[in-house]
Amino acid sequence: MAASTGRDLRATGRTPTAGPSQGHVRAQPGEDGQPDLGVPRSCPVRWASGFVGPAIPVRFWSMPTPPLDVSRSSLRCASVLRVGEDACDVWVGQQVIRMVFAPMFPTPRTERVALGHLVAVATAPDGRGVIVWRWFDAVVLGRYEPGLVRLWEPAHGEIVAQLRDPAQHVEPGARVYASSGLPGADWWVAGPVAATPDGAAVELHEVDALYGGNDLWTSAFGS
Repeated sequence: MAASTGRDLRATGRTPTAGPSQGHVRAQPGEDGQPDLGVPRSCPVRWASGFVGPAIPVRFWSMPTPPLDVSRSSLRCASVLRVGEDACDVWVGQQVIRMVFAPMFPTPRTERVALGHLVAVATAPDGRGVIVWRWFDAVVLGRYEPGLVRLWEPAHGEIVAQLRDPAQHVEPGARVYASSGLPGADWWVAGPVAATPDGAAVELHEVDALYGGNDLWTSAFGS
């Protein structure tokens, strides 16, 4: 069998081999002096020199690693145990974990977050976790008008907040989760303060929509 030509190799894309009576068969060099194995130079690959067999110099290539899709981050609730300006210790998943704040989380954090506050923590597919939201622990003072209640919160004093569920029954003196910054109202009232973070009825879906709708997930993880 005659040796394959450079044109044949480009047409088939096969690596040349040596038969038992042919000796070593070399690919024809390309314009840069390297063997042309039919791989387009426009292919978005990273090249490295190498050898296959004792006498056939070839190139190996690898596709770039795709970027991590942090838009699929999972959200869950955690309770704050210790607060720092850049990170805090939280109780989540039956363990204490130290997590950093997302860069866009308002500062100063030591004045905005306190022990016992409920926070939303996001976990990226690669396991990184950040704190992206916080709910205040507020006390109900009474009804203001249909759908609205008066609350007292230590950092803000007396405020008027809208019930997330208009049918929710709240008694004066009850403790509820309140938050500011979600679309639709200056202040929102979520569910009653729960014994455990996993039992909290709060707006995780709305927080996820806020970050996703404003393309904030990549920035949140510092990617």
